[in-house]
Amino acid sequence: MSLLLQFFFLLLGIVDGKVEFTSSTLYDIFDFRGVGEIALPRCNFGCLIFASTLGEYQPSNDGLDPYMENLMIYDPAIGRNLSIAELANQLDSKSSQKVPLDIASEGVYSILNLNAPEDEGSDVTVWIVERSKAHEFDYELYDARSIARATSRPTGIVTIMSAARFRVSASDMGQFDSYTARLVGFDNALDNNPDKCTHACQTAIGSAFVGFEFIVNAPLISIVFSEMRLLNLTADYSYYYVHPLATPGFFSSPGYNGCGRLGTDQVHRSTQYSDKAAFTLRGAPNNYQVVFDSDLDLSDGNEIQITDDTNDKVYPINGTSAHIETIIPRTQTVIVSYKNISAPQSFILRYSAAKLVWYLLDILGSCCRTNSMRISGGINAFVGFIFNNLEAFDAHINQHDANDDDQLVRTNYWTGRSLRHRNRVHL
Repeated sequence: MSLLLQFFFLLLGIVDGKVEFTSSTLYDIFDFRGVGEIALPRCNFGCLIFASTLGEYQPSNDGLDPYMENLMIYDPAIGRNLSIAELANQLDSKSSQKVPLDIASEGVYSILNLNAPEDEGSDVTVWIVERSKAHEFDYELYDARSIARATSRPTGIVTIMSAARFRVSASDMGQFDSYTARLVGFDNALDNNPDKCTHACQTAIGSAFVGFEFIVNAPLISIVFSEMRLLNLTADYSYYYVHPLATPGFFSSPGYNGCGRLGTDQVHRSTQYSDKAAFTLRGAPNNYQVVFDSDLDLSDGNEIQITDDTNDKVYPINGTSAHIETIIPRTQTVIVSYKNISAPQSFILRYSAAKLVWYLLDILGSCCRTNSMRISGGINAFVGFIFNNLEAFDAHINQHDANDDDQLVRTNYWTGRSLRHRNRVHL
């Protein structure tokens, strides 16, 4: 890393960047650079240590990053030092879940950095959880670069960690299953968690599971599935800037955790994080009503721009408020962009969208489908006329869109309620 970029991180005011949760601690590469020894007080009475690196290091014969090989922890169970490089590669051969360093005995532990002070290394995430606390949860824990989870029911909280920003995807299994996702470990994944960590995405109990594709600008994500039905979950280091409107999702500031108990300076750091980005949400050829729910902590002069690209309208949001709602009535494409946003500034921007259904036509179509045997030929002909001339009706309704005069039906992914626009369709 260049001296300029190192200076940039110093300006962020997060030199001591480790993130201290109630029962766990998160470290990144900047906690190790130029530091000879890092104390691990979480391990005084036993702990689990998980590590993620960027994976195979091509210049090395054994594929291990020399910098990570020189970060050493003493493992009392085997009586020798274990490197972060080795620890990051420890996986269960059947499930592909990560296997932590399990320190059961009391003692004083630390990570020794045998690298030269000027060595930089690559991104790494080390997450240490108090052993007694970890055993209170049922969880599955994977690495984004090595997950190979078979399609099956979750056995508990599903947590994915990474040394870099990453993508998590789940397929639509044609079933009902609600979930809550938070950008933290399993120790803060549940409601009423000790660090008051907000959700990144949440669906209503009993709602249809339509799948998801999350881009995670953070080291951890934990997902709690309420009904625990069959789950086809994947993850990788891909990081896309174009996403479908059809499924709910979120965008966040770099290293975001959303925990109210933590200070704004406690964020994970990575060389891949950027203080600016632009994401596109696409729904064409369908039209969608889009709802954004934002938690912001931004400095004066900084904002997030939500642009309705279909109708050339911009919705700027800023300030330091929670649950700011922004509604775009009808669109096919939305662009979300920001710049100059880094710690201690933060944001989470959740979104859900629903394909628009013309209410009158929906009623007539339902009537036609469910009662066609009892509807007279004249009514059937009328209904048929409407469905054969949807294009003309749509053009007529478009004339009223400019006055926000159409009635829309959507499903809100956070409440599960059917909501209607306040006005009526005029035909």
